[in-house]
Amino acid sequence: MPSKILVFAGSLRTGAFSIRTANVAMKELA
Repeated sequence: MPSKILVFAGSLRTGAFSIRTANVAMKELA
């Protein structure tokens, strides 16, 4: 179903964004 694919893609995007933000935060703290 398209809706499930959209939700899955959205979660992947959010996950990647969270990892990216965490990496930036770690760089600033280090």
